[in-house]
Amino acid sequence: KGFEEGKQYGLPHGCIGLQQSGKNLINLKESINKTNSGVTITCDEERQVIHFKGTISNTYCTSGLLLLPETISSGIFRVNFKSNCDAFIVFRSNDGTWLRSIQSSNNVQIDISSLSKPVTGLQFGIEHFASGDTVDFEVGYQLTKGSELKPYEPYHSPKLYPINLNG
Repeated sequence: KGFEEGKQYGLPHGCIGLQQSGKNLINLKESINKTNSGVTITCDEERQVIHFKGTISNTYCTSGLLLLPETISSGIFRVNFKSNCDAFIVFRSNDGTWLRSIQSSNNVQIDISSLSKPVTGLQFGIEHFASGDTVDFEVGYQLTKGSELKPYEPYHSPKLYPINLNG
């Protein structure tokens, strides 16, 4: 397992700590890339957006599954989107169950403990299209801890910081 936020790690000549540098908990990765319903879905890891492009053969399409680094079994979280189309996010359990789907028109708060199972993964999608429509959209997804609605911000990797043990 990697470094944990807030924990200190001793080194031969000092100590370092780890601090989350942003509020968005979704770290988009290439693992969600796929083609679905005629649409190529790619992740721009640097800009932290998902690109949906192609001629859709359904009314919606979804990305591959993004596994979370840790299971979320309780707590209040807020979902937010940066999108110019109807987008959604699906909370999934480790057995593949769809626990809850949230549409981009609803920047909502969700109590994870109210779901039937813990959340282990997320799936992303766009919807409300007619078969044969050409789509070319970028969507940013945000999940933050707490009930306060915060403006969209892409994921930022945790930062290491030095701790001076000499005073």
